[in-house]
Amino acid sequence: MYADPGGDYYSTAWDLIIPLVGLLFAAIVYLQQRFGGRCILPKRFKEVEGYEKVPVASDA
Repeated sequence: MYADPGGDYYSTAWDLIIPLVGLLFAAIVYLQQRFGGRCILPKRFKEVEGYEKVPVASDA
């Protein structure tokens, strides 16, 4: 089942849009992995939170 070019199932615009969106998605994933999401997330999410120390319960 292949789309018929005369059937208006797709156009030449989609021949450009689909690869460009794929490249954009790949660039977003690359930047997220490279910078840990700090370049994409809003400012309020950019703060790096550390682990909080909790007291250790001992068996003694």
